[in-house]
This record gives sequence, C-alpha cells and structure tokens, in this order.
Amino acid sequence: MKKMFRSLIRHCLKPELDKLRECEERLSVIEKQKQSSKQESEETYIHIETLNVEKVDYHLEFGELTIDELSGRLNIGATYYIPPEEKDKKCQRKPEAPSTPAVTIRSKRQ
Repeated sequence: MKKMFRSLIRHCLKPELDKLRECEERLSVIEKQKQSSKQESEETYIHIETLNVEKVDYHLEFGELTIDELSGRLNIGATYYIPPEEKDKKCQRKPEAPSTPAVTIRSKRQ
C-alpha cells in the first residue's frame, strides 16, 4: 500500500517538481548574469553647463496654516545684536574727573 501511494504521489508531483527545478536553474543563471553585469558596468557622468527654468509654480495654501507660537528677533537694516552683558559694559560711563579749566598765563615779551 505504501509503495502504491508513493508511486502515485511521485507520478502526480513529478511534472511540478521538474518545473520547480527548472525555475531554480533559471533563477541561478539570472543571478550570475546580474553579478557579472555589476562588475562590468561603466559609470556614466553627465555634465550640465546651464539650466534654464522658465516657470516655477508654487501652489501654497496658507489658509490651512496656523501659528501656535511666534518668538525670536526681527532685524531690519543694520541692527546688530549685542548680548545684554556687553550692552551693560558699553553703556556704563566712566566717572568724569572734576573739570577745571586749563589756563596758562604768560607775559608779553618785550
């Protein structure tokens, strides 16, 4: 009974097994070709001197844009940022000595 069952399975599955072996062989041939083509492939370089863009279309929808928090500094023109520590140092005036007029008195030479 076992022999008959085995022969029946072999007889039914033999064409399918042959197809599977054939597919595996074809796959191995394709993989070998791919490996050899990687080794033989040449790199191609394209040099573009100029690129002219005639029209740029930006489709922006600001209606859906929301701003939760806005912080930072906006500098317009020549306004340069000075840290508060540096600003305090520059704004401090040096104590002035009491000003006394410098007077030189000379007599006329005769």
